[in-house]
Amino acid sequence: MRLIGPNCFGIAVPSIGLDATFAAANPAPGTAGLVMQSGGLGFALVDHLTRLGIGISSFASVGNKLDVSSNDMLMWWERDGQTRVAVLYIESFGNPRKFGRTARRVGLKMPVLTVHAGRSEAGQRAAAIANASCAASSALSKSCRYPTSEASTRPHSSLKTCSSGFSAPPPA
Repeated sequence: MRLIGPNCFGIAVPSIGLDATFAAANPAPGTAGLVMQSGGLGFALVDHLTRLGIGISSFASVGNKLDVSSNDMLMWWERDGQTRVAVLYIESFGNPRKFGRTARRVGLKMPVLTVHAGRSEAGQRAAAIANASCAASSALSKSCRYPTSEASTRPHSSLKTCSSGFSAPPPA
């Protein structure tokens, strides 16, 4: 058995009717996989995608990542047969080299969209307080870049825009 959290808002897999979150409404099933260290931002993104008619394959608010991490979710989406775009909001990297290898491999199959929070010194302090963990430095984040379909966005609004674009079906 794997554990999510602590300091998280839960998980959801709409295609099987699983919604173990604090969200007011169940997300619609779809093809966007979301892993967030901030559950509040995750809920905002799910709501945004829902308003656009875009569903999710799975949602995990991983909080402090005691067990399940963004690396684990990327490996899950690589094999699940439902996820067509991976969306990550990361405040810290537990194993940055593994993340780089995994995201590079998964990025060959689907777009991998990331927001790395806490890039500034003030942001790193805020993430460390909220997460009780050490946020990854900007230099560490830059060292994880890879030449695939990964798109790194800065503000949350950019992540919403990119997620919407990559998740929507192509025009007929």
